[in-house]
Amino acid sequence: MKKCQLFLFVLLCAASNMLFAAMDPVSVTTQTGLPQTTTASSSYSIQYQLTNNLPIPVTELNMLPSATNANFTVDTANTTCTSTLNAAQRCVWSGTFTPIAAGSASATVQLAFFHGKNVYNIPTQVTTAESSTWLASGFDVGDTTGIVYKTNNLSEPWSVQTITDDNAAFLSLAHANGVWLAAGGNNTAPARAIFTSTDARTWTASDMADVTSPVIFAVAYGNNTWVAIGRDGDEGLLEVSHDNGKNWSRVVLSTTNISFQSVYYADSTWVVVGESETTAQATTQVTIYTSTDAETWSLNTTPIASAGVEPIQVIHAADKWVLMGKNNDTGELVVYTSDDAISWQAATINPIIKINSEFSRIAYGNGQWIINADQEDASNYFYSSTDATHWSHLQSPDINHFIALNIQYINGVWLMPGVEISSSEESYPALYTSTDLIHWTKSLADETKLGYVLYSVAAD
Repeated sequence: MKKCQLFLFVLLCAASNMLFAAMDPVSVTTQTGLPQTTTASSSYSIQYQLTNNLPIPVTELNMLPSATNANFTVDTANTTCTSTLNAAQRCVWSGTFTPIAAGSASATVQLAFFHGKNVYNIPTQVTTAESSTWLASGFDVGDTTGIVYKTNNLSEPWSVQTITDDNAAFLSLAHANGVWLAAGGNNTAPARAIFTSTDARTWTASDMADVTSPVIFAVAYGNNTWVAIGRDGDEGLLEVSHDNGKNWSRVVLSTTNISFQSVYYADSTWVVVGESETTAQATTQVTIYTSTDAETWSLNTTPIASAGVEPIQVIHAADKWVLMGKNNDTGELVVYTSDDAISWQAATINPIIKINSEFSRIAYGNGQWIINADQEDASNYFYSSTDATHWSHLQSPDINHFIALNIQYINGVWLMPGVEISSSEESYPALYTSTDLIHWTKSLADETKLGYVLYSVAAD
């Protein structure tokens, strides 16, 4: 009897070994792969789903990314895999893939487990990376002379572009519908504050109607329309173009004494925010206009907060409108959220700090909201949020002698344009980039342009 039991046990073990040998202990399914064509310096997500097919836990699980002509790193924020994968369980491994230069680029991931005794190479993904164009704009803080830089790769040198002989600062930069748009001004005649280009080399001044000495703070594109906001002398300015930025018409709104701060288009809606002076011009309050065609605008009659709040920037992402501002009574940062740009709710910020409004900015990318708060002592303080409702401190980048004036997320890359301070206390324009908000690389630093700052970045 014992011999029979032993024989059956051996048979069962052999059958079990044959069964498990016939299957992959850990199967891998591609959830997000590389597109056939990518853009150099832009980042892309690669995701794999791992399934443990064994009746026991898989231990010492490790995924090792490698690449040719690209940077390929683990995206810890979106990776659920740990060193142990329990029986019949699944997890997701996520990576960030960034082609370095134009040409063929590939991504490979090696899967290892059980102390490296089991090693598998997941099939290599291949893409063709094409050149991209990046522009960065800024100005001389002394005489407002504008400057624009250009590169085809964030890891390559930047060159200075000649756009205009006017002494005009460039405060906003954008690319949409095949057109580059650089905007700014210096509040003096002639009325040339917007310039367009189709190749980022030859620029043409746009025709702006009914303006004298405009300064454009921000531009946005949507629904075959460009909208620019700013001021003309002491008056608020809202200009609209339906011919890809060549000609502009002024839209006069009902509110007087308004200063426009930000414009954004999303969810078939234009949103413009500003601050208007109340009775006797004693205090200011947030003013919000919305439109579906950029010609007819509706005033939000229920301001998001009491008098004294200065709006800084409004953006839309992840099905939510978010407005960042400053409480002028306390000097503190404030954030509001909305589903429809009509009803707004205050967000929770911890800790609350006092800020300067000029260079505090908000951006969204890769599932995260990020605020670069310009503190009163000119140092940077960063916040992060996954829902735009609850904000907490994000460890500031370990970059010495650099002040970020903006935070942007473009083509999978986080960008911080700003100003670098030399050991001799001289300042010059600089730009840092990152794919994970942890490791930052200096992309641009022009020590020949003393007194200049970088303010905005755009890419095609």
